[in-house]
Amino acid sequence: MLDQALVANGGWFRQGAQLVAIFLSDEDDFSPLTVAEYAASYDTYYPQGMFLPFAIIGDVPAGCLGAWAGYDYYDLIQTYNSQWWSICERDWGLQMEDIAMAIVNSASYTLDHVNPKIDTIRVFVNGQEMESGWYYVEDSNSIVFELDSVPDEGDTVEISYEIWECE
Repeated sequence: MLDQALVANGGWFRQGAQLVAIFLSDEDDFSPLTVAEYAASYDTYYPQGMFLPFAIIGDVPAGCLGAWAGYDYYDLIQTYNSQWWSICERDWGLQMEDIAMAIVNSASYTLDHVNPKIDTIRVFVNGQEMESGWYYVEDSNSIVFELDSVPDEGDTVEISYEIWECE
């Protein structure tokens, strides 16, 4: 599914770049594939943490005035531990601000040296070690914070690790 799009738009896909997708719909998705199949396709091209979907959809499970529930979008968002908002909100200002902050607040930090000793990686936010809420992505040589653990604007992020050296 993404194969065809990538062939047709060869220059569009940038290796190592994060893809942010914002789904906006007043009805459920009626695509022929399942959410799991689409997620598997995204995961083929984007390392863990590099595909970040958001949705503005009809409320799950009941929908809302003028919109059907966006079950499949909701399931995709849950698969990636991301966020969704109601399409029926009258003021989208806070929704847009939340999306912008989630994108702008860096959730990914590239390490300075390749081939770190993975078991030595330690992550600190404002001097406090984070035991969880992040993971190492080998393909991009980066630390990626889970959405609910992304440091706030102005926080200090420090990452320490040992590197493999030639003997």
